[in-house]
Amino acid sequence: MIRYKLNDEIRKEARDYQKKVMETNTMNHANYTNLESDGRYFVGYLGEWAFDRFLNENQIPHKWDCKADGYSDKADFIINNKLIDVKTSSDGGYKIMLISAAQVNKYQKDIYVACGLRNGYIEIYGFCYHQTLVDMPTVKLKILSKKMPHEELLNIDELLPILRNRNI
Repeated sequence: MIRYKLNDEIRKEARDYQKKVMETNTMNHANYTNLESDGRYFVGYLGEWAFDRFLNENQIPHKWDCKADGYSDKADFIINNKLIDVKTSSDGGYKIMLISAAQVNKYQKDIYVACGLRNGYIEIYGFCYHQTLVDMPTVKLKILSKKMPHEELLNIDELLPILRNRNI
């Protein structure tokens, strides 16, 4: 697991992003989280920020596709044509990555990265492949979901050689 301490500057950046999304978001997007509508953008931005920092620290060239217009992005990150989606949970102590089954089926990403907001830190727990989620049973929570326990995720450091290799 990788951990980054949050400071006032990044919190402000995330709140500014959240505000911009809420001002320009005319879409009625499904909310698969337990957060109020605007809070999910704040938490999501923090997870993406942490993954961006992790990639920069490991000198992985990437494109962070962070849209604040209310429209879905192709992926949060694009690296060597791999589509990566970052999923971030709020400060609830959950030890799972939860994704709507409809989202897994409709928007195929190559890799999903699990992050969480915990006690003033953003933590990166690990990653899994799209096919892993497809093969998992679907569970009924608020909505039909794919539920990946953190202990079943691959170690985030194992993602580095995959992202560096253009042929994988």
